[in-house]
Amino acid sequence: MWLASDGKLVLGLTSHVDLDQAIIKNIRVAHVKYSAIELEKVHNEVVKRKLDNTPSIFSTHIDYKTNRIIVISPREEIHNVIHLFKNKDVDLHMFDFRIQNSTVTLMPLLDDGSCKR
Repeated sequence: MWLASDGKLVLGLTSHVDLDQAIIKNIRVAHVKYSAIELEKVHNEVVKRKLDNTPSIFSTHIDYKTNRIIVISPREEIHNVIHLFKNKDVDLHMFDFRIQNSTVTLMPLLDDGSCKR
């Protein structure tokens, strides 16, 4: 389940389910290819356990709205990363490979005293 851009609750279903009319009035139903359990299983077993320590992968997460696992890597490594996933014999349609062009700098929040009462 997720919130659509219009604020409506969306229920992603992999197959037809008879829903009560009161429920249907309050949500939107979207048919998706992969269940949350399938996405989480592949993410945990393939990505986290086998590929998480691969330096060419910056980060991964599940995007329930797009019904895919997002894999982020640098431009010069994206083909190698895709090849790693091909070698794991997984459904590549389950993944969205994205390029991160710049580095992320985490900054601490500094209190200049303006928040004090």
